[in-house]
Amino acid sequence: MSDQSCSDLVNSLWGFAVQGTQRSLRDFQRLAGHLNWALNVYPLLCPGLSALYAKTAGKLEQKALIWVNRDIVWELSWVAQHLIASDGVYFLKTLAWDFHHMAQATLAVYTDASSIGVETQFSTGWHWPILWLMTTGLHSTTSPSCVE
Repeated sequence: MSDQSCSDLVNSLWGFAVQGTQRSLRDFQRLAGHLNWALNVYPLLCPGLSALYAKTAGKLEQKALIWVNRDIVWELSWVAQHLIASDGVYFLKTLAWDFHHMAQATLAVYTDASSIGVETQFSTGWHWPILWLMTTGLHSTTSPSCVE
């Protein structure tokens, strides 16, 4: 999210979050849409939509006025403060690995999972048999053994 977009969103939040004012349902939905879009970059801000969604739930008349209450002001202020302080999500550049030219010291681990367990095979020959999923957690049927 660009700095300008973030700044515009923060200004919209501060302008909307005035306790005792009335806004139309359309305004509530528009702000919720902008915040929902911002969640792609700031996924941890999801709790900041709770009061906004609760206030608009079940309402259908777009021009109906809805009071901005204390909960909405608090949550929108919380979101605005975190938008200012956070850098959002960073995407890393991916690299294609060439396994044929890797050093001999490289460890390759192959895994397989199913509804009944997990199995791991190491390139060094060590093999960890299926770990059975039980109600008390993960339990191994045997200890690690060397497969040759």
